[in-house]
Amino acid sequence: DVAIHNVRKILKDLLFTWCYIKDHSLLPAAISTEKDLKSVIKKLGDFIDVCMQLEFLQPGYFNKIKIQKEKNLLLKLKKELEHEKQLMLQQIGYSCTELLEQL
Repeated sequence: DVAIHNVRKILKDLLFTWCYIKDHSLLPAAISTEKDLKSVIKKLGDFIDVCMQLEFLQPGYFNKIKIQKEKNLLLKLKKELEHEKQLMLQQIGYSCTELLEQL
C-alpha cells in the first residue's frame, strides 16, 4: 500500500510539471498523454481510498462498537471492501507491469 502511494505521488509530480515537459513522446506509452496519466493517478487514488476505509474497520476501531447489528453490517462492508481492494490491486498490477515494460 505504501509503495502504491509513493508511485502515485511521483506520477502526480509528473502531472504537475506536465506543461514543462517538451517531448511527451519520450514518456512510456501508458502515460504519454495527460488523460492517460490522470487515469492511472485516479486508479491509484481510488485504491488508496479503499485502503483508508479498511483502516477504520480494524479491531482498534471496530471493537469499540457495542451494537451487534452495526458490527454485522460493518463486517459485511469490510468483506466487500477487501474484495474490491483485491480487484483493484490486480488492475494496478497490470497497469504497473505495462508501464514497467515500457521503461
